[in-house]
Amino acid sequence: MQKDNLNDVSNKIEDVLKDVKRTFGSGSIMRLGDRPCVDVDA
Repeated sequence: MQKDNLNDVSNKIEDVLKDVKRTFGSGSIMRLGDRPCVDVDA
């Protein structure tokens, strides 16, 4: 059961990341941890 829940959480996180990428375009979102703001190169 826990593995299934973990997979659900992972899928939800992936969906959220896809939405974020769609929202911000091709910005460097992966560096979000380094800086408080997102650099958008579009």
